[in-house]
Amino acid sequence: MPTYSPPTRSVLIVDGSSDSREVLRAVLELRGWNIIEADGTVAGLEMADALHPDVILLDTDTQAADDAAVQASFDDASRRNNASLVVIGQARFNGVDSHHRIVAKPYH
Repeated sequence: MPTYSPPTRSVLIVDGSSDSREVLRAVLELRGWNIIEADGTVAGLEMADALHPDVILLDTDTQAADDAAVQASFDDASRRNNASLVVIGQARFNGVDSHHRIVAKPYH
């Protein structure tokens, strides 16, 4: 009889810092997440549309990710891909709803 294993959940980490990505990867992998990494916003948006992660984790310190237009692009990508969007740092969204999670820095 085959054993049941829950579906793998995936998270796209968009963070310009390899150290931050490493810490986040280690913590999330221990919790069963499949990790996808991007070191910039352009690569992150491309990966979001190509790989359809369950969660997009965007660090606003990443190349221009503090820009409202870039954050709006990630907001659109998360909606298109039915992914939750978690923003680390400051977010500039018009009318933040329950679809978003914002975590201020420093985070623990």
